[in-house]
Amino acid sequence: MKAGRCVIVIVLAAVIILIFVKAAVACQPDIYYLFSDEARVRLEELEGDTSQAAEWQRIVLMHNLGFNRDKNMRKKAEGRMKAWQKNNPMTPLQEAYLGSLQMLRVSQRSTLSNFWGVITDNSPKNEAEDGFRRISAALAEDSSNIVIRFLRLTAALESIDQLDGKKRYARKDLDWLDGYIDRTDSAQVFLFHLSRVKYYFYELRHIQGILFHYESELYYLNPDLVMSELLLAAQFSCCPFYKSEIELWTGRLIALFPKYFQRTSAP
Repeated sequence: MKAGRCVIVIVLAAVIILIFVKAAVACQPDIYYLFSDEARVRLEELEGDTSQAAEWQRIVLMHNLGFNRDKNMRKKAEGRMKAWQKNNPMTPLQEAYLGSLQMLRVSQRSTLSNFWGVITDNSPKNEAEDGFRRISAALAEDSSNIVIRFLRLTAALESIDQLDGKKRYARKDLDWLDGYIDRTDSAQVFLFHLSRVKYYFYELRHIQGILFHYESELYYLNPDLVMSELLLAAQFSCCPFYKSEIELWTGRLIALFPKYFQRTSAP
């Protein structure tokens, strides 16, 4: 048991060391890749700027904060997006954000609201699927847009347990991004590898459920692949939110495979 705890400490230490190692590329995340406190700081910097460009940045930042479970910011983003639709032609990118906001709204509803949606024939699942279709339609119009691709990948990963068939979209988008992300952009590289962590994590969790009753389960479930992706992501976690995501997913992986980490520490 002590050995098991020891290896977990070693794993955590390795990740933490990588978190604080500076990436070999510049760390200046684009507006689309800012979350949490970094997004709030950027929002404050936009105060007083009445340009269209600034207004779109506000919508994106509020959307990202909504992704961080800030319902108030998500509602503000929806309100501003509605006004944007009235006054501007919608691009595929903006349609994709509209679909993403729709999915966020469904995921953040109360149980009572979701129940009411079911009995009024406006089920949360149908509404979420509609939002996902909107993102996919936007991607069909602008298939080389990396931001839209990340939006659909994230939507697929976040809904993989609730909506049917999203695993294939996640796999397709990961394969595409592997060939097209800008390897000099630390935010893109980080989000790509973190998305791979999430994909492999969900895969392993599913297989673990199938093999749960087998004594030999750990011989079939080897988290080395997902750990290697996590360590790669850690090298590019160049802002506080990214670092917190690395710590979160390290803990989830260890919690999913405590026996594996104990076994790998055996002499």
